[in-house]
Amino acid sequence: MTTLTAKAYEALRHDIVRGHWEPRQQLRMAELSARYGMGFSPLREALSRLQAEG
Repeated sequence: MTTLTAKAYEALRHDIVRGHWEPRQQLRMAELSARYGMGFSPLREALSRLQAEG
């Protein structure tokens, strides 16, 4: 996992745990990219990892 993917993972996980995103809320890549200041690839990889964890 790249450093950028790890940062994306931690940021997304933090916001999910803190309730920033509603359960079953559809997350849009453009919105995530703007919020976290990174491209789609690390975000997509981080979301895949989070999904695999359940």
